[in-house]
Amino acid sequence: MVIYADLIFLINTIFNFLLFSAYKYIAGLKTNKIRLALVSAAGGVYAVFESVYSISGYIRPFVLAVMCLMIWGRADMVKNTVNTIFIVICVEGLTILIMSCAGADASMASGTVMMFTSKIKTAAAVAAAYVIYAAAKIYLKRSNAYKRAELVINGHRLNVKVLSDSGNLLKYKNKTVMILRYDAISEIAPEEDYNSFFNHSEDYISYRTIEGGGIIPVLEPEQCCIDGSRYDIAVGVVRGGFGRRYQGIIGSL
Repeated sequence: MVIYADLIFLINTIFNFLLFSAYKYIAGLKTNKIRLALVSAAGGVYAVFESVYSISGYIRPFVLAVMCLMIWGRADMVKNTVNTIFIVICVEGLTILIMSCAGADASMASGTVMMFTSKIKTAAAVAAAYVIYAAAKIYLKRSNAYKRAELVINGHRLNVKVLSDSGNLLKYKNKTVMILRYDAISEIAPEEDYNSFFNHSEDYISYRTIEGGGIIPVLEPEQCCIDGSRYDIAVGVVRGGFGRRYQGIIGSL
């Protein structure tokens, strides 16, 4: 059997880079791209040795663990390795689905499904599978970041959509602070505008950001339900800000 070492090295290096890049964006990890490329190339070299010397495939998880260690360090090495293996399994399933939809023939050989199509189509299917998987995971992650909150303030019921933001560390009387823009509560506020609301507030909370700091009015809702669960929180009110998709932010509950 003829083994094209250069082709094996190139394909595995590219797919290793796609794998680690997908996990990097999904998990929100930071790493040097040069290091990622070098480790991917090292994996490509191992793939050549595996083919030439018929090394058992059972060694691959341990090689993958070493590669994760080289890229992200010892912290959460087991978690990073398991998550990466999970991505590989999902991508292989997506690849088979894409190839089947593209008209690839299939047959059984020794209990293994064999897909027959051109090498170019196979490579394109694998690359597309990584992109589809990463895009789906990022979309789901962002979707889960939004929460629905139902507040009761001064006897009035208020429904808002907030973004879960771990960077919001504000506390008021040991309570997590939900920060809402004024227009989200303006319907139940007796004051005519934010300045009047600010001046008549019973209490305030100080805050600090990279752009500066200050104080904002703070309220204590009689009741708060977030995604169906009750929480004892405080509400800070700012003049404006945030995007159109949500009306405020909340830290860890």
